[in-house]
Amino acid sequence: MEYTTETPQSNGSISDLYSRQLKDIDPMIIEEAKYYNDNIGIWGAFMNYNNLMIDATKKAPWTYSINPNGLDINDYLIQTQSVYRKGISNNYSIGSGFNINDMVYLGATFGIRTFDLDEYVTYYENGVDGNIGDFQELENTSNLYQNGVSFDFKIGATIQPIDGLRIGLAYHAPRSTSIEEKYSLYQNISFKNNDYYSQNAPYVTNSYNIVSSHRLLTGISYRFSSLGIISFDYTLNMNGTIKMKNTNGTENINNYLRNSLRNNSEYKIGIEIQPFKGFFVRGGYNYIETPYSDEYLEYLVDYGVKNNKDRRQYGAQHYASAGLGYRFMNFYIDFAYQYVFNKVPSYMLYGESFDDITITAENQISESITRNMFSLTCGVKF
Repeated sequence: MEYTTETPQSNGSISDLYSRQLKDIDPMIIEEAKYYNDNIGIWGAFMNYNNLMIDATKKAPWTYSINPNGLDINDYLIQTQSVYRKGISNNYSIGSGFNINDMVYLGATFGIRTFDLDEYVTYYENGVDGNIGDFQELENTSNLYQNGVSFDFKIGATIQPIDGLRIGLAYHAPRSTSIEEKYSLYQNISFKNNDYYSQNAPYVTNSYNIVSSHRLLTGISYRFSSLGIISFDYTLNMNGTIKMKNTNGTENINNYLRNSLRNNSEYKIGIEIQPFKGFFVRGGYNYIETPYSDEYLEYLVDYGVKNNKDRRQYGAQHYASAGLGYRFMNFYIDFAYQYVFNKVPSYMLYGESFDDITITAENQISESITRNMFSLTCGVKF
C-alpha cells in the first residue's frame, strides 16, 4: 500500500516542533548524536540541530529556535508525506464444537497469527519561490520493520429455538501480541548555496507485548424457507483493557490509552435472497463507532468541530457490500463488492499546533479514506 498527502503552503515547519523537543538539553549531548531506544522520539530533533537547521542559545537554560538564515519567519513551505507499506499475515486456528439435540450449538477456537510489516515514511519540506531564507529542502525518511505472533481464544453458542431462527452469543478474550521491531531514521537538508547536510541513525531494536480489548458479540438471524435470510449482529469492544507490557514508559503509554479510548459498538445488518433456484443476491452494511473518547476528540474544536456528535464521526468506519452468486450442483461462482469509508481528524503534517502558529485551512490536512474492493470466486466441490 502506498499513499501521499500534501499541504498547499504552510508558514510552519517540522523544525518548530524539533526546537521545542530540545528545550533544556545541552548542545554538547546533541552534537555527540547518540541514538538509543530511550531517546528515539527526539532523533529527528538531534539531526535537525546537527544539520544546522536550528540554533541553541549561547548558555543555559538551553532553548532552541529555527536558524533565521535558513528559514525566515515569513517564508512558506510545501509539506508532503509519503507512506509505503508491505507485509504478510498468516492465521492458524484449532477449533472444536458440538450440539445438543440440534438446538444448542457450542464451539471454541484457539488462534495463532504471525505477521511481518515493512513501512517507509518519507516527509518532505520544500521552500517556495520568493522565500527570504536559504533553506531549500528537507527530507526525513524512517523505516520500521515489525514481526510478531499473537494468540487468541474465542468461545460461543448458537441457539435454534424454532426452525429458521438462530440466536448467537460469543466472547472473544483479549488477544496477546508479541512484537519485535527495528527502526531507523535518515535526514538530509539542502540550502540554496549548495550546502548539504545529512544524519543517519543506525537500526535499533525493541520488543514489547500488546493486549487487545475484550469483545462481546451477539446476533440473530431468520431464514425464510428457501427464499432467503436476514441477520443482525452487535459487538461491544471493551477498549479499557487495551494495554502494553514489557517496554519502557509502559505506565505513561497505558495512561494515555485509558484517557484516549472508550468502549465502542459495531452494528451489522445483512440480507440474502434467492429469487430463483441457484441464484443468490445479497447486501449488507456495517457501522463501527469511533473508539476515541470525547476528551481525546476535544482538540477538534480548533478545527471548527464544535459538538461531540460531529466529533464522533472521526474514527468511525462504514462498510457497505453487495454480491451475486450462482450455485449449480458442485459448481459455484460468486461476485462481491465492498465500499469502505472513514474520516480522519484534521491534522498538521509536522505535529500539533503551537501557541504561536495559527491553524488555518492552508496548513492543515482534512482526510477521508475510501476503498472499493471487488472479488470474483469460482469453485468446484468434490
